[in-house]
Amino acid sequence: MVVSLNSEPSLLTQQQTRLAELIGYLLSNGWSHKELSQAIGVDISTLYRWSKGKTVPEQDSKNFYQLAKVSGGTNRGLQLYLEGKISLSDYCEGNYQSIEEDVNNNKRLASLELKKEILLKTRSLETVDIVEIIASLATYLSKKAM
Repeated sequence: MVVSLNSEPSLLTQQQTRLAELIGYLLSNGWSHKELSQAIGVDISTLYRWSKGKTVPEQDSKNFYQLAKVSGGTNRGLQLYLEGKISLSDYCEGNYQSIEEDVNNNKRLASLELKKEILLKTRSLETVDIVEIIASLATYLSKKAM
């Protein structure tokens, strides 16, 4: 007997399932496999794999952009849909602008909280330790900028 400790499907599995739902939706709304694959710019076998939940296009690929365009959405909207943050109907109707704003606001809030926490912890350090941290960060940032 095999027992799975993680009963929830992986993010990739969820994305594959949701992409298959989107392809099915498009096909049920008048697109043929051939027309849809041509509009997106992929081989019909790629569209078939998407519709069967076998693969998902990379989010920074031309295929992803074209799929978003053909399905009437945006790259970010398609990403939100595939990640399960919005429903298929919200994606198709373009009802995700407020969710995008919420995501951006949450990122800003998390960043502010992290900054506050770092400042509080830094105040408890010795000056020598702070200088060492600043030097390490300067080195890191100079390498990152290259």
